[in-house]
Amino acid sequence: MFVRIRRRGTLTIPSEIRRKVGIKEGDVVEVELTKEGVIELRKVKDLDSVRKMVEGRLPQWSELEGAADKLLLKEMKN
Repeated sequence: MFVRIRRRGTLTIPSEIRRKVGIKEGDVVEVELTKEGVIELRKVKDLDSVRKMVEGRLPQWSELEGAADKLLLKEMKN
């Protein structure tokens, strides 16, 4: 399946795929670039998934964990 990249880098995930994966408007997804140059897109199920996603990527994570939770919740609502 092919999609076209639009202005500002946006793309539309075809409805068939969104239904199969359960992605709805407002859901959070993770985008990652692999070493092989492949772009991976994953639905984030909940705040714990987001926390695990960023854990270890920030050197000061343990110091910021409480503040990060608040920021992640705020971001997920947007």
